Formats: sequence, C-alpha cells, structure tokens
Amino acid sequence: MQELWPNFDGSVCSASSANRTAVCDSVTVAENNQFREGLRSVYLQTVKCTGAETRLLDCYFSAIGPASNPSLSVATVRCGFQPPPACTNETIRLRGGAVPWTGRVEVKLNGQWGTICDSGWDIRDATVVCRSLGYGSATAAIPSAPYGRGVGRIQLTNARCTGTEASLAMCTYQSGLVAASCGHSRDAGVICNAPSAACFKTGSRFITASDANSLNQSRSFLQLNGPSGWGLVCYTSVAGGAVPAVACREARGAFAYSVQKGTVSSYQGVRYVGAVSCQGNELSLAACTQRLFSISRCPDGDTVVTCTTGLPDLVPDTTALLNSLLRYPYIDSIPLYSITCGLDDNCLASSAKTKSPTDYVKVLRFSTQVMNWGTYDFVPSLPPYLWIWHACHNHYHSIEALSNYTLYNASTGLKVAEGRKASFCLEDTICSQDGGQQRYSCNLNTQGISPNCGDLYASHLDCQWIDVSDVQPGGYVLELLINPGNSMMESDYSNNAARCNIKITSSNYFTVSSCYLSDH
Repeated sequence: MQELWPNFDGSVCSASSANRTAVCDSVTVAENNQFREGLRSVYLQTVKCTGAETRLLDCYFSAIGPASNPSLSVATVRCGFQPPPACTNETIRLRGGAVPWTGRVEVKLNGQWGTICDSGWDIRDATVVCRSLGYGSATAAIPSAPYGRGVGRIQLTNARCTGTEASLAMCTYQSGLVAASCGHSRDAGVICNAPSAACFKTGSRFITASDANSLNQSRSFLQLNGPSGWGLVCYTSVAGGAVPAVACREARGAFAYSVQKGTVSSYQGVRYVGAVSCQGNELSLAACTQRLFSISRCPDGDTVVTCTTGLPDLVPDTTALLNSLLRYPYIDSIPLYSITCGLDDNCLASSAKTKSPTDYVKVLRFSTQVMNWGTYDFVPSLPPYLWIWHACHNHYHSIEALSNYTLYNASTGLKVAEGRKASFCLEDTICSQDGGQQRYSCNLNTQGISPNCGDLYASHLDCQWIDVSDVQPGGYVLELLINPGNSMMESDYSNNAARCNIKITSSNYFTVSSCYLSDH
C-alpha cells in the first residue's frame, strides 16, 4: 500500500494496519510483503484511523520517513469492487443524481420511503450513507435539496454520526413531529466517492467541433468506442433519450438535455451507422446493445448531444388524486353526444365507437396534478410554431401525451380498462410557498411547469377519467402514469406512477382506500 505526497513515495508499515477503512471500503488482508517488490522504502508507521477518514494522511501516524528497521513488513490490502458500484440496500437510496453515487438521500422507515432534513447534516453523516451503499466514503454533504425535492414524509433530522457507523440506523437522530416540521426544500443530498474509471470499459466521449448545419456553431458530437475504434455516431443510430442519457452520465457525469442532428464537415475519422440500444441506467455505452457498421459519412447527419447539470422531475400529486376521488365517489353516466371532445381525443373505451350519440358511457373521474420537483423548468420539446390549436378546448396543445390511465384487476393484475389525456396545455397552476414561482400560462409561447410548481387538470374536464362501461363491480388498482415511455427528459423516472386502491361497489358508486407513488 503506497501513499503519495510532495517529495515522498513510500509504503506503510504493516504493524499499524489494524484499521483499513480509510484506504478502501471493502478489503481483504493480503499476505505480508506480497506486493513489496519495486517499493523504495517504508515511510509511515503506527497508523491509527477511526474509519471516518477519506485518506491515510488524515489518520494519526507516528513517523514519516525511512523506517529504522528495514525488515518491517509492508502493509498490504486488496480492495474489492464489483460494478455496478451500488450495493443492494432496501432501507436507503439516492435519487435525482446524474450518476448513481450522487443524489437526494431517501430512507425507508415503517414501510415508507421519505427524505432527510439537512439540519446538522455533515460529511460524517454523508460518509455513513455512502458506506452503506458500497461507495466507501463521501466527498460532500449537500443541504437545501440540490437534487430536487422529494415527496412523502421527512423521516429524520439532526443526524449525529461519528462517521464509523455501518448504517444511519446506528447513528443518533430525531424523527416524528420534529422531522416533519422541516420542509422538502431542505432535503439532504450527498456526493459519494466515485468508483475508479478503470473498473469500466470506456464506451463514449464527446468532441467539440463546428456544426456545418448551424452556422458553424460549436457543439458536442457523440463519439462511440466501436468495432473499429473511436468514431462519430450517425443520428439515425440513436433512438430515444436513453443513449444520450448514458453518454452524458459516462462522459460528463451529467444529464442529457437534448439530442439533435448536425454535421462535422472537417471530420475524417470513422463513423458508425446501425443501432445503439440502452435501458438508460447503464454507466457506460459499452454496456448497451450495439449493432454498428463503419461508414465514411452519415446520410442524415451526426449525433449532437447537449448535457446539463439538472433536469425537471415530474411527479403525480397523490394527495390531489386521492382528494378528487374522495370528493366525488360516483361513476358518471354521460350521453355520448355531450362529450364530442372526448371522442375526438380517443379517450373512451373501444366499445364507445359502436354506440349511438344518445347512448351513455360510464366514467370514473379524477383530477391529475403534475408537480415538477426537479431543478429545471419543464418545457415542451416542440417549438411554439408546431403547437396545435384545439378548438374543443380553445387553447394550444404543446404536448401530445403527458399521462396514461389504467385500471387493473386487484386480484389478477390484468388490465381491464385504460384511458389517456391526449394532449396538454402546460401552465403553473399551483406553486409551493417556499421556492415556487409562477411563470408559465396556457397560451402561445409561454407554456411550461416551473420548478416547485404544478399543473392541475381537474376531474370535470374531458378525458380526466377512465371509461368503466365494461367493468364489473370488484376490487381494482387505478394507475396514473406521467411521461409514458420516458419520452421527455427527467432526472428521475422511477416516481412517475401513482396508484390508488379502488373498489367499485355498484354501477354508480366506488370507494378508495389509499393512493401512493409506486416507488414509495
């Protein structure tokens, strides 16, 4: 084991190697002198660490310099690391970070996930979190919701860790009403020590070059380590947002904001055409499926990716959903002639197409409130000149589909009915009192959802329902899914689904017992 600092390059005497946590998180002791070959001298002796340090020089040691006894054994360790870096931990997790070792800290208490208040939050507390997730130690403890706000309970506050504990449960902290008085604007975050890049095969990088299609503006073009070495990726080879998300995570430690086509006219190297397919959670493009062929020039341009340090985070408001169901627990019977907009938007059951205008359909109504708890604005990907004027609703629609609704049989899990909100006009309907600022409205040019604000679609509106005309009485699960297909860039896709336990008791009445986020 070697430690480097100005003018010294030496080893650590094994007589002082009782505590190894400051060196690496998961180690096994190697035989003395197993790695001694090539070492110059023994410099550190009688090293004593508490386990909370991030480097050996922060520990106590009795001597610096060549050992008086050259026969002293050299301390050796073997660090253990298996990618992916995060250990499976069912009681603590990080959310909202661009890479797995950064994010908002969430803990599970009494069967529910929640956040930690930043009161007293410091590097010792963060180190315990990182150690319990398999990252060894922390480089920073960050207050004030740097990775966006969480939802649900604030589980604990005033954590007091020494830095040596194996988990937060071994630290002292306050919970209950004391923690609940802290707002989500003070959610605690961490940056853990990242695993070495040597653990992974590098799969992507960016080159900055002038784009011949954008008045020679300097842009970031995606390169991939393919069958013939590094080469630019053709735009047609990248489908959806998963590939740029992985590339930005790997090459920049950031999120992907957008992907476009461009052309590097001066580039003379390899280009790749074919298909690159990622799930979106990979740490490197090398872990994605690739079917690529070399080509001299991309027929539809090269891939331009814009990375960013933050993104919006869309979360369905389960309280608003539950309240709307409790407030109106009735199945509505509506004549078809009165809901022509619903027919145009295709948000009724397929059986409605065979009915006459005087026939009735039965719908279960509810409100949808979409909150943006991320750090960036959520704005339409289409430019305003491509927004569609909807005469039925008397406003411009900037997004085709923001939410899908599904009703599942509670016993079998089978889908029995579905609906969707076909198009949306985005605006800041409601904003948090501690940090939200209303800036967007439902008109041309100014649509969006600001951070810490939400867009409400009330239950009386067309398509704020599921057509249950063909559904029998019984127990069901209503699911509201935001951003179906993950077609729009977010910092966290795992909190996009809200579910409610529904019991339809008759042809015109239902009860609801609870609504919750699927990942909580």
